[in-house]
Formats: sequence, structure tokens, C-alpha cells
Amino acid sequence: MLKWLRKYNTLILVVGGCLLMVAFLLQGVLSDLSRRGIFGGTAFKIGSHKVTDDNLREAGHDYNAMCALVGGNRVLEATFGIENLDHWYLLVREAQQAGLIGGEQDGTDFLDELPQALASYMASRDMRYSYDTYLTLEKMQLSANKSRAIQEAGLTSEGFYKALAKLRGIERLTSGFVRTLHYGERRLASDGRDLFDTFRADYVMVPAEREIAGIPDPDEAAIKAHYQKYKDTPKGGGEYGIGYLLPPRVKLSWIEINKRIISDAVVVDDIEAEKRFLKQYPNGQVGEGKTAADERKRFENQVREEQAEKAVAAAETVVRDEIFRATRKLERDGEFYRIPAGYEGVDLTRVREEVAKRLLELYKMTIPAPKVVVRSASWITEADIPSLEGIGASTMRHGPNQVGFADVLFSVKEIAGNNDLGLQVGIPSAEPLRDPSGNAYFFVVLDARKESNPDSMDEVHPDIVRNIKRLAAYEKLKADESQLLQTAIASGLDALTRPPAGATDPSPVKTQEVLFNRTQTAAPDQSLDSAAFRTKAMEVASRLDPTVDPATVPNDKKMLSFADDKILSVGVFRIKALQPSTIEKFRAQNSLWVQRVRRKELGTDLENPFSLENMEKRLNVQYDESRQKDRSDRKADKTPAKARNAKR
Repeated sequence: MLKWLRKYNTLILVVGGCLLMVAFLLQGVLSDLSRRGIFGGTAFKIGSHKVTDDNLREAGHDYNAMCALVGGNRVLEATFGIENLDHWYLLVREAQQAGLIGGEQDGTDFLDELPQALASYMASRDMRYSYDTYLTLEKMQLSANKSRAIQEAGLTSEGFYKALAKLRGIERLTSGFVRTLHYGERRLASDGRDLFDTFRADYVMVPAEREIAGIPDPDEAAIKAHYQKYKDTPKGGGEYGIGYLLPPRVKLSWIEINKRIISDAVVVDDIEAEKRFLKQYPNGQVGEGKTAADERKRFENQVREEQAEKAVAAAETVVRDEIFRATRKLERDGEFYRIPAGYEGVDLTRVREEVAKRLLELYKMTIPAPKVVVRSASWITEADIPSLEGIGASTMRHGPNQVGFADVLFSVKEIAGNNDLGLQVGIPSAEPLRDPSGNAYFFVVLDARKESNPDSMDEVHPDIVRNIKRLAAYEKLKADESQLLQTAIASGLDALTRPPAGATDPSPVKTQEVLFNRTQTAAPDQSLDSAAFRTKAMEVASRLDPTVDPATVPNDKKMLSFADDKILSVGVFRIKALQPSTIEKFRAQNSLWVQRVRRKELGTDLENPFSLENMEKRLNVQYDESRQKDRSDRKADKTPAKARNAKR
């Protein structure tokens, strides 16, 4: 064999070199063909033009950077109308074809203009603060988000500013349509007043619970009839906010790898710390303004941190090994496992003991076995996630993005169907979530339900009884509405915060503040953001003289009551401040008025040619079956929100 190699070594080198050259040349050709859709996956088609997965992945870096910069995809959608990555790709394509996208400098310039657009959106969304206040906040926020956005999206500084230039091109494209809307001064002043005339009021909401003590328990027939009436209404929806159709929910268990506990258990290698000290200060002299003790302490902490990082990584490896050991014999079904009957899964309580044992062996550190939490007695909904200590604030890195725990958890197959994370009931996550303290969490979904009725009426029986009694108490409270108003007029709002004699269920009641105009409400009770409340409140507020301090106006001229069916409460309100629009404001903020009026009009009855739905129709966008289903599901999720906004 050796003789043969020596004989033909020149030929072997020539052939091998040719093969390497061909491979090198083909790499670029195949990559180009993949980008053009000849090879590789196709994300969707625009007419006959293929948009490959690579095309969309590259666009995703720009889109994710812009989302991170402005504070999330929802802010990007609200401010610029960009619904998702597909929409970003279509808008960039049209803006490029129209010659509206500049270079790096164009993006640099747009970064200075961006706070104005974001501040205008925030001021229209939440009127508690002025446009100038939001402008200052947005400038600070963008400055803080910039470096994080570049890092998370995996862009260079040049690539980041080019992405900003694309966003500016989209703004030019879409605003060209918006700016075709022109308003006469009279109409602008009239519509602008609806948005800028603002009133402040103090209020007290008296809940039905105040009257519940005198309501008898319902019989079983009434309980069954009530359940049948509301069983298919989502919880918190429908009339009176009563419903028993439960949201998606899970049962859950998780193990916590606590970085602080591990760090505290680290036995610092004093020799290594001293080596580092002497390497930087060979003669032991640390220089002016420092002490040797402080510098030695700094190196000790450095060594401790590194050892803690290694120990945390080792603990995570133990958990992954145990997950692999428990799942390696299971059959696969694509991205998921086929779970046989009787499968016991991963015992996290045993895993926790293995973690403590392994850290003792590897690093001679003694730590308590990591905490394991089991939440199997009751269902957990998305609304419960923030209350889960530690893991509730955690995130998982997925590609260039950080995904919140709620989004990870409710992507489980049994609720959301196929998911990129391969998450399913009974199989722990192989990748950890991390909270801001650096703690790691591995979790397993024990059970899951889509939005559905309770497993039985018994599951919500206590809620049914309480809601029947609350409804009866609310009717009694509404009958006393005029008396509540008269009490407040005579004795002030504080008189309503005290529970009546004999009340056995006195929910805490306090005076709060509401801001409102003809189109918007800002209040702790979100149910007050309704046309019904604003109509009644405006009847009283509009009769007040803006040149007179409301504090000098008699209570009967500035107070009103409102029965709030959504939260089964009766509120009493006292107007305390008028902030009318003036001719001086109109002249000084004319461009802002125009922008706000346009946004209001575009958000209601005008057809936007640059919405994703309209662009899909106009450009003949064709998705494959799975992406089309995902698109339809997202569209369906947005429909209720649009309906709620229209109703308001």
C-alpha cells in the first residue's frame, strides 16, 4: 500500500486539488442557486418569484434588530404598521423597487427622527403624559436599546444602520399614502379637539361585593341554568365579564439551578487568585489609589465567578444527561416523541439529587439539592406566569431572539401544534430558560389544555355560586345608584370608601383617578375605556366652564354616576380638572394634530393598501400549506382585537 501511494502521489495530489477546487467553486454557485430558490426551501412565492428560507432568514436579522430597537414587534406594528417578518420583507421589496431606501447614512439620520414617531404613538396610546415627556423617554430608551439590538440580531454596525435605512424606506412608502389625506382647518380643529380636549376626575368604584352578604345561596337548578348560559363564553368576556370557557392552560414542574447558591458554595482557589495578582503586580505594588487587599479580593471574586460559571454549566449538563437518558429509547415522530402508555418521564426530584452529587464530585462544593417545583394541583394560565417566582421572569434564546417564558410554555404541541422548540407534554425542555439573576430553569409540561370548557362543572362550582350572588348584588347596587351619587355629593367621595354596617365581604375601595376625552380613557379600571362611559362623562364635563376652577363648582354640577356592567360595580366620578385645547396649542402643535387625526382615521374605516392582507392580495403571495395555516391562525387571533377596538 505504501509503495502504491509513493508511486501515484503526484496523481493523488492533482486529483485531490481538483476536487477541492470544484468544491470551493460549487459552494458559491449552490449558495447563489439556493438564494434564487432553485435549491433550498421556499418560504413563499410572490407571483412566480420564489422567496427562499435563506432570503427570509437574512431579512429576519434586520427585522429583529428593529423590533429590539423600538421595544418589541408590537410597537413596530403600531408605529409603522409592520405586522411580522413576512410583511417586513414585502414592504422592503416594494420600497426598494420604488427607490426609497438609502444607504448607511440614511439610517443614521433616521435614528434621530425615530423618537418623534414613537413618542407620537405613545402619546396617542396613553394620555397620562405629554408628547414632550414621551419624546424624552423615547430618546433615552433608543439609546439604551441600540447596542442590544445590534448584538441580539447578529448585525454589524453598518448592517444595523442599513436596516434602519430600510425602515425609513418603509416609512416613506407608507406615509406617501397617508399624506394624501388633507384636512381643512375647521375639520382639523374639530377632530383634533376630540383627541386633545382632556378631563381629569377622581372616582370611587363600589363593587357588588358590598351587597353580597344579604344574598342567599342559589339552588342547584339555578346553578345549572347559569352554567349553561355562560359555559361557552370566555372567562372575562361577554356581558358582565362572566364566562366559564377557560383559556389555554397547563400543569407544570421545573427545576432551578440557582447561580447565587452555587457561587456562595464555591471554594476559591487561592493559588490561582494569587497567580493573577502577581501576574499584574509582580512586585506587589498596586499603584496609587488602590490597595493590595482590594486587588486580591477582586481577583478572588473573578476566580469565584469563573468557577461558579463552570459549576452552573456542569449542573445544566447533568440535567440534560438525565433528560437524554429518559428519552433516548423513545421512538421519534418528526420533531416529537411517541410517548408509550406507562411512560414515567423524567423524575426531577431524582435529578436534583444527581446535580448536588455531581458538583460535590467535580468541584468539592456542598450545595443543597436544587429546588424542584411541582404545580399539578391546579391549572396555570398565561395570566399566572408573572406570579411564578423566578421562572416567570425567565427567557430562552431562540435563534437571534429572546423568547419570554409564557411564549415558550404555550407553544407546547398539545396547545399550539407543531413548534420550533419541539415542546410536548411529558418531555422536559433540553435548553434552559434564564432569569435576570443568571439562574437556569428546566421545565416539563405535565398536562395541557387548549381553550375549552372545564373538565366538569364541579371545577368551577364555587365561581358559579359567587357569580350568581354577585349578579343579584349588582342589581341591588344599581337600584341604589342615585343614593350613592347623592351621598357623594353631600359628603364627598371618601364617604363611599367606607363599607356599610354589617357587610361581611367588604372589598377594599379607594379613590382613584381617570383621564378621558371623547375617544379615549386612561384609568386603573380598564372597563372604563368604553364609549358608554365617555358619553355620560362628557355630558357633565362639557357643561363646565373651562375658565372656572372645578374646585369652586358645587358637587352636584360636576359629579356623575356610572354602572359598569363589566366589573359589576357602580362608580361615582367628580370632575376635577379641565385641559381644553386652545388656539395657541392648535397653532404650535399643528403637525402633531394632523398626525394624530390621520392615525385615528387610518385605524378605523380607511383601507390601507400597505396592510399585510392587502399586499398579499395585490402581489399574489402564495404560502405553502403549513405557513398558510399559521398565517390564518394569526389573522384569526387579531380579529377579536379589531372588533373590540371598533366597538369602542
